[in-house]
Amino acid sequence: MYMNKSKIFGTLLILTMVGLSLTSSSLSSLAYDQLEEANSLRATTVIKPHDIISQDYLNAFSYSSQIRVGKLIKFKVTELERTENIHVQEGDKKIKKGDNIIIRIEADPDLNLNHPDQWALIYVNDVKALYTRESYQIARFFHYILPKTVNISMVDFAQDLDGSMFGDYPIGTEVISFFDFVKYFKETGDPDFQTWEFEGNTAIYEYDQVIETGNTSHTKLIYDMDTSFLNEYYYSEVHTVNGEVVASANMTLIRTHGWGLPYNVSTLVVWIPIMVFTLGIIIAIRLRVAQRIKIYFEAKKLAKREE
Repeated sequence: MYMNKSKIFGTLLILTMVGLSLTSSSLSSLAYDQLEEANSLRATTVIKPHDIISQDYLNAFSYSSQIRVGKLIKFKVTELERTENIHVQEGDKKIKKGDNIIIRIEADPDLNLNHPDQWALIYVNDVKALYTRESYQIARFFHYILPKTVNISMVDFAQDLDGSMFGDYPIGTEVISFFDFVKYFKETGDPDFQTWEFEGNTAIYEYDQVIETGNTSHTKLIYDMDTSFLNEYYYSEVHTVNGEVVASANMTLIRTHGWGLPYNVSTLVVWIPIMVFTLGIIIAIRLRVAQRIKIYFEAKKLAKREE
């Protein structure tokens, strides 16, 4: 009897081990297939960073006085519509509506001008976005913040020039506005600068990009010419197969300030009520309003008792 129980137990143990092994193998195979599918989809939908500024110029740039250690420049995804089979990404992070993209100035730019990837880090909410190459992060940085000035004596094609070629600048001028630099080459017909437009105090950079056959994207970037910061960012991406749209995405990103307000909404809409409320409290304290109210109710109670 004991031997029979041992054989039964042994047989069940073997069957259990075989079952677990098969289950593990099946789960591993399923996970691998899902991973491969995800990687395949990711390979077709990752936004390839567009280098809007040649890296040869990096040492020639200077930035707004607001670009200083500890500064946060914030952007918010206000609109995001996409099909389930596509993701809009910032580096390795998938973006969703309501996310904040934050440029954190971690070091003095002047100490390492040609490596924005080291002094200006890009975060999605509170997590740093990672890029496969440093050059990709640098290119993405220039989607959000442009230089304030350019030292033309440090730019290769201008090293032998006297500076008089840039509009009305006097001979010997070295440092000029970044947007004047762009305008000059746009006006001279340089094809690399024809995607720029200027309206009032804003500079607009707009372009279409072929990601791969049948897959295209459109980007529109609107910059504040006073700060060189991005104000608004519109992005769309379309994937087609045999002329039929199989995946698409649309995103709107805006710069924010103070309590998440859009850049074009004054923080006074928050500060004025706070100041009025504070002033009201100060006046109330000065006039001893609380004490007067207390005396009023006590007097009212006494009047009722006398009745």
